[in-house]
Amino acid sequence: MLGEPVPNVLESGAICVFAVPLSLQPVTKYDDHLGLGDQWRLVAMASRRPRRRSSSAVAIRTPDDPISLFISYRRADSAGHVGRLHDHLREIPAFRAGGIFLDTDSIKGGADFVKAMDCAVRFADVMLVVIGRDWVSIRARGQRRIDHPEDPVRREIRNACKENVPIVPVLVRGATMPSAEDLPSAIVRLTKRNAIEVSDTRFTHDVERLVYAIQNAAVTSTRKRPRPPRRLDAARSLRWASAP
Repeated sequence: MLGEPVPNVLESGAICVFAVPLSLQPVTKYDDHLGLGDQWRLVAMASRRPRRRSSSAVAIRTPDDPISLFISYRRADSAGHVGRLHDHLREIPAFRAGGIFLDTDSIKGGADFVKAMDCAVRFADVMLVVIGRDWVSIRARGQRRIDHPEDPVRREIRNACKENVPIVPVLVRGATMPSAEDLPSAIVRLTKRNAIEVSDTRFTHDVERLVYAIQNAAVTSTRKRPRPPRRLDAARSLRWASAP
């Protein structure tokens, strides 16, 4: 009789489903809704295993999840401001748990500097690019450093763009955002990122805005963060700054 379940039991591991043979529609793997209409698709579900996320799915993040940061900067341009900013960001539990990469603290002695930096960028959730007044104009060997293909800062930003790592520019020392004409084509995408200004007079307030921007960038990112292999020399050479 319509509406009365027939005691056919389909068993798959820990899943026990009672079904009726009347015009059953396919039940997908992720459908846990009980159809109680004219023709019951499912009458009772005794138990089921937790869903397994597809390997290609993007994990849903919240602001409280650990967030790993990579801070890109020029020492001659903003080392003091970066140190102060780093200390304040470490007070945020999500950043402390995820780790904050800073070149002076995070690369072990004797490690391959370039490989370590490339590895850290790849596994970061968000990159901060700290820009001071001299960030673009600093020169070495007769040319702007940013114009040299192997300039470390240029390489960091280029790799972040390649890996689709969210980038948040941070303006310090009264700096303004570089124009597209100021940057090489490899990193011109940086000019399209909304910047957060962190001033000395409004430092605490500005850092709060920056924290929100970082969390928003991490939560809304659709990038699937790569899983590091068990053995990776570059990864073993890193020390992500976190609470002891």
